[in-house]
Amino acid sequence: MKKIIAVDFYDIIWMHDGLFTLADMDALFAKYAEHGVTGVLWRLSACGNLLYHSKTAERFDRRASASTQLISKKTLAVMEAYDPAEAAVAAGKKFGIAVYFWLTLFDEAGYSSIPDFLSPFCEAHPEYSWRSRDGKSSYYGVLSYTYPEVIEYRLNQIREISAYGGDGLYLCNRSHSRSPPYSPGNAQD
Repeated sequence: MKKIIAVDFYDIIWMHDGLFTLADMDALFAKYAEHGVTGVLWRLSACGNLLYHSKTAERFDRRASASTQLISKKTLAVMEAYDPAEAAVAAGKKFGIAVYFWLTLFDEAGYSSIPDFLSPFCEAHPEYSWRSRDGKSSYYGVLSYTYPEVIEYRLNQIREISAYGGDGLYLCNRSHSRSPPYSPGNAQD
């Protein structure tokens, strides 16, 4: 029987005391192996940011706003120290654990209108977001795959991720993005 765990590396970085190092990565995978974990869903994307050394504008390398300073500072330090996707694959191989990269398909923005939580692609192309039935408001950060440009945008990420040599890809429909009544410019009193 397979035993798979979902790993949100953003949360691990945020909750970890100090910088999450490569030694910490080894210890994490050693603990998974000790508990019989055979695979991890390794989250690479959240709120419009990619947590691997992407060549796209969505790579997490933006400076923090006041409200995201702690997580951004820690995440930037990890991104400068090593490539999390590469490190996860290496640790997986070392401990015999399959690594399935987790990419969120409808998660180009966060729960707020803070610029750190909006992908550059979504910011540049608000017309590619889902629209409400009445067409009056957009689903902030939820891209519509009816547009060829959106499909190509996502396929570029999938191509990059595939090059890391993980064991597979988990395409998730979870989202931090807001629905129209809570979107910037559409907030209700």
